[in-house]
Amino acid sequence: SGVVGTGFTFDDDADGVVIPHSPDLAISPTGYTALLWMQALGPQPEAIFTLLDKSHGFVDGTGWAIEGDSSSGAVSFVAGNGSQFFSASSAVDVLDGGFHLIAGTWDGATLRIYVDGALQSAVSSSSVVDNERDLLFGFAAGGGNPQRHFRGLVDEAVAGGARILNRGGASIDRTLFYPAALFPAPLESAVCGVEQFGPVTPIVPYGEPEEVVRWIADSPFGQQAALFG
Repeated sequence: SGVVGTGFTFDDDADGVVIPHSPDLAISPTGYTALLWMQALGPQPEAIFTLLDKSHGFVDGTGWAIEGDSSSGAVSFVAGNGSQFFSASSAVDVLDGGFHLIAGTWDGATLRIYVDGALQSAVSSSSVVDNERDLLFGFAAGGGNPQRHFRGLVDEAVAGGARILNRGGASIDRTLFYPAALFPAPLESAVCGVEQFGPVTPIVPYGEPEEVVRWIADSPFGQQAALFG
């Protein structure tokens, strides 16, 4: 079982999830976040294991991935600018059999990798070039030769344009979860559609006030809303 309900379990090379590209997966020029829970043991079957892969590299310098090193258990958020790839890597071994929250972010200038809410490293990257290829769970596209297969469990994976605005937001210190402001939060995302039971504020940009009224009318909820003009 996963952190929430049932996750994806990968136990051989035939396992994997393929999600066709859609505009909802496109990288926003103002930022991007890819986040998931994972659980696994080492060593993995190949030198590199892939958790999420936006069909990056192999045929060009575009796309992104969250992948790890089988020998050290470190994970990395990798993204291409069209000609080369940049990587922010952790110093934490996640292949210890426990659940770990992995997040890769890009704010338009810097790639960051977080493990369990703690920033691991950051690397400058002023450009990330997207592609319209599939989003893959548990393996890398390999330019038509699937590889870097993962053995373990992936749960609650999210990829979208929202980024954490406040410094240190969403960090975890034992039982303390630091408040987080997310922008731009996709209206259809879970953080905008369910009660978070935590100090999280999703910020959704709008054009006209009438648009916001339609959102409220279409929602079965309505506990709180704030308008900023």
